[in-house]
Amino acid sequence: MFVPAKVLASAAVLGCALPVYAEESRILTLGFAEVDSGVENTIPVDRHEVLLLDVSSSMDVADIEASLRGVVGHYSSDKAMADYMAGICTANTVVFYGSTPYVMDTQVICGREDLQVFAATLLNVDLSAVRKEVGGNTSLTNAMQAAVRVFEGEETQGIDAGMHSVIAIGDELGGSSNDLREISINLTARFEATVSAISINNAGLAGQFRNLVSTSEQDARLYYIRAGVTEAAYDSEQVQEMLQRILSLNQG
Repeated sequence: MFVPAKVLASAAVLGCALPVYAEESRILTLGFAEVDSGVENTIPVDRHEVLLLDVSSSMDVADIEASLRGVVGHYSSDKAMADYMAGICTANTVVFYGSTPYVMDTQVICGREDLQVFAATLLNVDLSAVRKEVGGNTSLTNAMQAAVRVFEGEETQGIDAGMHSVIAIGDELGGSSNDLREISINLTARFEATVSAISINNAGLAGQFRNLVSTSEQDARLYYIRAGVTEAAYDSEQVQEMLQRILSLNQG
């Protein structure tokens, strides 16, 4: 189940001043709502990365903000800027989740101007409003299913992605073990997506993420993709560092 999108008020939680607006749509696609599928309207991107970010009541705001800074830091790195200069575009979709997922606009980044819009959007999200929308419990199963829906919608958004990846971040498992494993395998089989995960402040969660969420070595060999990475973070700095490391691995 997706939370219907509503206008999010600006809170400037990380120091930005631009408001974020979300159109009435179950999957939000910034700048692509008017694009019909077709080769002439398709934007090729090197990779489409979906970030599943737990914002349930058990999550610390500092860890959530660190994740957002990590994403922006990666896409504004020297290596990323060199890729844009070489004509390489990327797509990113952030999914905030608690009981239900809230899917943000898919952002295509091809250069500095796109990056500025992307950074302002993420760093200005009203986390308080989002957390009220998604509910206080955790369902990673629903969030991972949202990633499937995002990838399914690429054609109507005018996106042609060469690679796909999903990174789940959270402090609880949330959902049936069988369902999580099945959805992860489905993401890899249908979209050749590498699924990775970062556990936060939960000593036993990393092993569960490794077994149930991250793409296994066996499945990676089967689909000729990179295996998923599982990390365990215990403070905000580690969350940011680990997320940037996984994004860098996806970048190649």
